[in-house]
Amino acid sequence: MKRLISPTVTTGYLALCVLLGGSSVAYGGNLLLQLLGIAMLFWALAADKPAEITPAGRELVALILLLLLVIAIQLIPLPPELWTKLPGREDAAEAYRLVGQPQPWLPISLAPYQTVSSSIWLLPPIAIVISYLRLGAYRRAWTAWLLIGVTIAAVLLGTLQIVGGPDWQLHQITNDGTMTGFFANSNHMATLLLVTMPFAAALFARAKRENRKNRAGVLIATGLAATFVLMGLAILNSLAGLALMVPVVAASLLMIRFDRRRVPGWCWGLVAAAGAASAASALAAPMGHDLLQAKPLTEPITRYGAWPTTSRAAADFAPLGSGIGTFVNVYPRYENPALVDGTYMNHAHNDYLELALETGAPGLALLGAFMLWWSRRALAVWRSAQHADGFARAATIASAAILIHSSVDYPLRMTAISALLALCCGLMSVAAPMRSRVVRNRRASQNVLHLAAD
Repeated sequence: MKRLISPTVTTGYLALCVLLGGSSVAYGGNLLLQLLGIAMLFWALAADKPAEITPAGRELVALILLLLLVIAIQLIPLPPELWTKLPGREDAAEAYRLVGQPQPWLPISLAPYQTVSSSIWLLPPIAIVISYLRLGAYRRAWTAWLLIGVTIAAVLLGTLQIVGGPDWQLHQITNDGTMTGFFANSNHMATLLLVTMPFAAALFARAKRENRKNRAGVLIATGLAATFVLMGLAILNSLAGLALMVPVVAASLLMIRFDRRRVPGWCWGLVAAAGAASAASALAAPMGHDLLQAKPLTEPITRYGAWPTTSRAAADFAPLGSGIGTFVNVYPRYENPALVDGTYMNHAHNDYLELALETGAPGLALLGAFMLWWSRRALAVWRSAQHADGFARAATIASAAILIHSSVDYPLRMTAISALLALCCGLMSVAAPMRSRVVRNRRASQNVLHLAAD
């Protein structure tokens, strides 16, 4: 019974993150998840008999600590002789001069309170990673079934949102008249669907491989889940969802076809080609997107206009950035006053550009280190027989979808999506399943006993 407590709690917390963390607006649900995240961290760190952390897990923890260090450095007060010399601080220094006040000690962050507030949002994903690594609190199949159940519920709720209108929407600021499920944004709902597909494929592959009594039921359930995912992506009409659907489905099929075997390199070439063709088709389709169209040049609240503006701001605040959570403070400085109206850009709709603006070179270096870690782990999971775990492979596909989607949106600003990325990183970090190690050890022992009898 005690062995089930940790995975039950961790899986339950992940479920709450997906159900309650679908908005980037600070409200009661996100606050509850952050408070529970603190409790989860204390629980994991106070474990009497923690699990052995793999080298990949230790590297991931080191990256988390470096991220916290970057945040801490942004909050250290600096003397006027230093902070006034930082790029982008000219307006602040001039403001103190105009009012005749002495320049105080100020940190790198232009809005330290917002930096602290934004940093608190990291608690849920960090809690999930630490719980997985330190407690060994995971059950791969539980997680996959959880995602399937939540996704089916989200699609059913989304259908009611389309038919029933705003009364079925869960968030005040949302995409009215569209399927959003438990999210405020239909694009982030698409991310959940993309994440679920490879985990359903992992369950399907395991059931296909193992001869269990419930094999037929699992195959039917996972097939039904895949149908719900594809149906949901079709209804959502999300540009990113449609562009990523083909490569995610193709990679999931490869996982089933080459279960516990190395995938030939030419297969990945086909997946990449299919992904490129899918993205080109989605961009060319008349979906009213704001990525490549010329019309949005005159409209400030578009990706087409926001990305160059954010890039200019990031260059002006390089190399240390403006501070985490300061996008909404900095971006208006670069807008055309003649085009400003009652709406505003809450995010850059590109997590990497926003990271470049807010953290500068340290944040980009840390991002590069994470991408290197992720690439190495993905190669190990797909190429090594020791790590040929279907759920770990599913985690690489799901996390790749999240990371690619982050280049055209801000899914990682959602507690739900950041928690799912943390889940994927945790699965990529842990060693091969305990059950397989026990089987190998048992077989080895049997071989030794047999040789001794001879």
